[in-house]
Amino acid sequence: MTNGRVNRYVIEAKTDKNIGTEAFARKLLSSWLSELPAELRPEYFDLGEPVRRSFEREGLERAVRMWVDNQMPLYLTHRTKPRMMVAMNWATEVIEKEVP
Repeated sequence: MTNGRVNRYVIEAKTDKNIGTEAFARKLLSSWLSELPAELRPEYFDLGEPVRRSFEREGLERAVRMWVDNQMPLYLTHRTKPRMMVAMNWATEVIEKEVP
């Protein structure tokens, strides 16, 4: 979705797992910061807009703590071209088990 000059991406996660755990937040954020090409890595994070906290200044640990302590996935932005924002919508979904 494009809004002005910023590409906006919404990731909707439906799961029976708690993505508010430290292990989940740490793995997801560290993977995005280390495994994506530099032009797609998030540069900033926050709980909502405006997204002002810098990964470079505050680090991965601060982002993980903010996610886990507030039980809210973070907004992530890449401000240099290509500009983008990623927001995660998390809803727990009850997985129905099939009865044989």
